Amino acid sequence: MIRVIHRNIPALRLPDLYLGKLRRMTDQELHRLLGGNQKDAAIWVRMAASQGVTEAQLRLGRMLLAGDGLKQNRTEAFFWFERAAASGDADALNMLGRCYENGWGVAASPSLAFEHFRRSAQRGHDWAQYNLGHCYLDGNGVARNPLQAFICYRQAAMQGHGRAMNLLARCYEEGWGVIANPETAHAWYRKSAEAGYFRGQYNWASILRDAGELDEAANWFLQAARNGNQNIRRIIASVLMTSSHAGFKAGSLMVLESCCEQGEAMDFFRYGQALLLGVAGDPNPEKAAYWLQRANESGWEAKPRSHPHSE
Repeated sequence: MIRVIHRNIPALRLPDLYLGKLRRMTDQELHRLLGGNQKDAAIWVRMAASQGVTEAQLRLGRMLLAGDGLKQNRTEAFFWFERAAASGDADALNMLGRCYENGWGVAASPSLAFEHFRRSAQRGHDWAQYNLGHCYLDGNGVARNPLQAFICYRQAAMQGHGRAMNLLARCYEEGWGVIANPETAHAWYRKSAEAGYFRGQYNWASILRDAGELDEAANWFLQAARNGNQNIRRIIASVLMTSSHAGFKAGSLMVLESCCEQGEAMDFFRYGQALLLGVAGDPNPEKAAYWLQRANESGWEAKPRSHPHSE
């Protein structure tokens, strides 16, 4: 049965039209509204947050933190996360931990970050378990404890958290808080890759490459490049270019081209050089010239090498 919410909203504080509609909303209607387009939902989110709706307080905090639909204001974001966390909401507690960890709207405090991650993790929040694992592994806000880090990563990983799976694999690989077990490490790297985490995909691809499964490795490297950041794409491009495998070579050009989307001179130059040298087949001087020219116009000072067969 749908429960109609009748909130005690003070008169004259907000337009009567909005107040009346908010009073008549069901939980389901409110949830849909708060989850809608950032800009369109802003007035409703702020209204509901001011009336103590935890979901709205959390959403408003995130909008203010990122500047989505509202002007960025990290101090106010912290305020709303704190309001939401007062109800014991695990997501809000985790966000408070992130604020204390990074100094978002409040002075950075590793010990308070740890405490909020701990409280959220106790409520079963997977991101908090993952963040708490970092605290224990690195000794941030608490004495370093690899065993506790392993336990936290495992708790999050068992909930399907892809990043935690990757770090759980690393624990098994390096022997952090657990007896080293390469086979178990490989299994968790694969789970992380299948969960869509780009670092897990890169690590699983590297394992497959070392095992000689080059076709499958190439596929996972490309997935990692698609899902990852600029740094990992550059690393993957270098890995693929150094191999004699045809799939790796072809993939390197695809990754190099995708790197150029960020508009940086170094990436223009690397892609142009790969085309000039025929990394994945016949050289393409015309296309290479275009990208090398863009690199030059963007301030790249290195001089391109001539193709070895042209001298």
